[in-house]
Amino acid sequence: MKWDQWKSWYLQIISDFGYDPQQDLESAILLNKMLTQTRTEVDISKLYELVNRRIVFVYGCGPSLPIHLNSLKKPQIMLENYVHIAADGATTALLRYEVIPDIILTDLDGRIPDLINANEKGAITLIHAHGDNKDLIIKYFPLFPGLVLGSTQNQPVGLVKNYGGFTDGDRCVFLAEEMGADLTILVGFDFGQIVGKFSKPYFTNDVMANESKVKKLGWAQKLITELSKTGKLRILKLNNQTVQLGKVENVTADDLIKILK
Repeated sequence: MKWDQWKSWYLQIISDFGYDPQQDLESAILLNKMLTQTRTEVDISKLYELVNRRIVFVYGCGPSLPIHLNSLKKPQIMLENYVHIAADGATTALLRYEVIPDIILTDLDGRIPDLINANEKGAITLIHAHGDNKDLIIKYFPLFPGLVLGSTQNQPVGLVKNYGGFTDGDRCVFLAEEMGADLTILVGFDFGQIVGKFSKPYFTNDVMANESKVKKLGWAQKLITELSKTGKLRILKLNNQTVQLGKVENVTADDLIKILK
């Protein structure tokens, strides 16, 4: 996404949360420095080749994620035929259901061994740099054996690109739009008062969302709604509860079987 298109959203978000854009920038500079030590160009072409004109499943960490993963195990859906993008902790759930994500978007607060495991098995991992995770980037970046790319919510820096979006979940959807996917199906996107147990590595059960999390989910909902109206991507949402997201269509697993034929 062009910075000029995203900048106004970014300024609204940092104003709402009181984030320091300089800290975001410094984190992106750090990640860019680490990336330049391992590669000289961004392998965006690999993302494009993987996603362009494809059907993409995007997995969030909402409490409905395990229920939805069970419903997608129907043989008629044939998950192996599609692209799978995981938002951070959703990687853990996918691995438990024997689905290797093709792409992971993470700010490194998910279950690190699972993120590394999936990366080793071929998942392209986009590490997101923001003001609060510089220490995590320094600690964990060297541990990823496979392809790692960088993203930022501030202005792009070298190899660290801005694809649009704010939370791990909505950034996955923006990435699918940016890479030219034909259709995206949202799985485990709830936007409610409950945070799914896969959101953090130390959660053993679903928990009540704190004020900050509710606000972040509100922004994710707002951004996906806007993207559904202004983007080219058709977006479906596997339905657990009816949440209005602009032109996003709520569907069931049985609906998907018909759509994917």
